[in-house]
Amino acid sequence: PLGADRRPKLLGHALKDMMPRLFPSSRDPVMANVLLHGVAVPFDAPLADLMREAAYPDGWLSFVVVVL
Repeated sequence: PLGADRRPKLLGHALKDMMPRLFPSSRDPVMANVLLHGVAVPFDAPLADLMREAAYPDGWLSFVVVVL
């Protein structure tokens, strides 16, 4: 997925868009962190890469939000 500026949308931007109170910064985990398959995911990870490499067979990504 691409952002409005035609650049790849990053995980941090998506989290800030969907849950701004938990993720006020799109660069650093301030109030919460995110796990995918039990591993912390960097906020600068492109969503397209995560979809290609880590999606379940049904095409979904399942993140766990850990409040700090």
